[in-house]
Amino acid sequence: MSKKKRLSPILISVFILLIVLVLAIALYLTVIFYKPIAAPIVLDVQPTPTGALAPTKTAQPQVLPVVKTCGQSGVMTYLVLASQHFFGNVDSGADFIRFVRIDFDNQTVRLIAIPDDILVETPHLAAINVAQSRLGIIYYQVEQISTGTPAEIQTAASTAVAQAIYDNYGVSADHYIYFDMEFIVTAIDQLGGLDINIPAAVSDGAASFNPGEQHLDGVSVFHYARILPGGGEIVGGWNRMDRQNQIVKALTAKLLEPANIVKIPGLIQQFRNNFTTDLSPDLITNLACMADKVPQDQITNVRVEQDMIIGEGPDNSMIADTEKVKNFLQVQLAP
Repeated sequence: MSKKKRLSPILISVFILLIVLVLAIALYLTVIFYKPIAAPIVLDVQPTPTGALAPTKTAQPQVLPVVKTCGQSGVMTYLVLASQHFFGNVDSGADFIRFVRIDFDNQTVRLIAIPDDILVETPHLAAINVAQSRLGIIYYQVEQISTGTPAEIQTAASTAVAQAIYDNYGVSADHYIYFDMEFIVTAIDQLGGLDINIPAAVSDGAASFNPGEQHLDGVSVFHYARILPGGGEIVGGWNRMDRQNQIVKALTAKLLEPANIVKIPGLIQQFRNNFTTDLSPDLITNLACMADKVPQDQITNVRVEQDMIIGEGPDNSMIADTEKVKNFLQVQLAP
């Protein structure tokens, strides 16, 4: 009668240890996948002198479960900021300010542009003796006094901009994304450039562009986005926002090309110090999925319009009709 071979206690222990290690690694990766990349923005939502009130929550009727799109349902909003530590432009602050509203159920995307030179008042910059400021420059002002890692500094500066928007207009976002324009310039080059249909000749002395379809590299896209052809922000700022929207649309189309989708993780890793967000890798994956789901005709661009601006303030700022802007933003961001 043959004897069955038994595993030695050492082999059993090693096997159990391997299982525990595999489970631990799997748990770690799962936690990392759902963990925000950077700290969230935390706003002071108390009433402020500008009249913005804390949002009130009302009881919601019970609804049946909905089918999720790209792992999400309902509406989610994002505050997207960009600055340009590029060509020595360190003091311009956030000159790209957009809310992005994504309706996962109806598969629509709305981009809401706010001029970076709109004049705002906020009590939350009293520590640096600032009572009012152009909105975009607040990013630079807080960036200069903040300490910590690049992500911590970027989060602090983004929070200050978000707080100023809330103080004046009573709106906020679920998440934020900040990036340095250097990231976009290099990313555009690595993606092969952008095809831009320039509607009319534009020049400001430093750069000029002829009308028509053109293939632009990263630096050219940067100049096209920033060019201000005279008349100051009150006149030229609106066309600049339109050009920025045009670039966003072209860049989105470029990223969705099959050959470029696979490059996105490498670009994020390469420029991890040039962008900050409180999104987790899981939520970023959901956004990438939505980029492919939403038809181009369901992506709309709106902006604070010229009739909401009532004059020019100090330092080439725009003085807005606060109530008009507040009503506009609240309607555009409504669930």
